[in-house]
Amino acid sequence: METVAAYAPGGSRAEGWTWTRLSGRELNQAYPLVQAAGAPHTISSWRSHARRWATAEDDERGIVGLRGGWSAFFSLFFYEVQSGLRPRNCLSVPQLWMVDLGSRRHVAKVTLQAIDEVAHACGCDKVRLHVAGDGAAGLELTAAVEPGDCGYAAAVDGCTWLRCLHFS
Repeated sequence: METVAAYAPGGSRAEGWTWTRLSGRELNQAYPLVQAAGAPHTISSWRSHARRWATAEDDERGIVGLRGGWSAFFSLFFYEVQSGLRPRNCLSVPQLWMVDLGSRRHVAKVTLQAIDEVAHACGCDKVRLHVAGDGAAGLELTAAVEPGDCGYAAAVDGCTWLRCLHFS
């Protein structure tokens, strides 16, 4: 998966947001974001946990980092393609971390746009975003935007947002 520029609605190309799939070598660079977001990981537990996702052989599982203009990570999410009975698949996002540096809503919208782009690149027409519950870290996201504001619907369980994607 290649590095792709992402622009939130109302954002400008000059802001320089990019997202890319993390390699095993980039895990240490992402750890400050994980720590700032309050995730319960030491550096060694983070490396162990993330390495299983970052070193997947194919694009059906991985970690995506969203970088701002200074090449610092502003958000990070884990993804996995889940095969369905329908013609296309569902992109599951079980973990997501964001930092709030004064523009939490903007970072949330750019992150959601990156999730949509990853879903499209993986051939998925649905996204399942785990925003609450054990292991999910979407509290920053849910504080920044409502599911309906960004095309998602909250599931009955209250822990999942769902979105059907329509690509031309």
